Amino acid sequence: MCIFFVLIFWKRLAWTFAAETLVIIVIEVIMFFYSMKKIHTLLDAFIVLSLFPLSIVMVAVLESDWVGLD
Repeated sequence: MCIFFVLIFWKRLAWTFAAETLVIIVIEVIMFFYSMKKIHTLLDAFIVLSLFPLSIVMVAVLESDWVGLD
């Protein structure tokens, strides 16, 4: 992702994906800390699976007129 950002900066391309990028980073941080557990259960699997619909809702909220990130 860092290389991708450098290319966008270097070529001076328009970036219109701030909400999506922010949600990806947030989910990655959540998964990083969640994966530190020593034992994972079936409940953990359902929590991880729930991150996908949560990310879609987060993008929708961030792109809405209420927040207006994009």
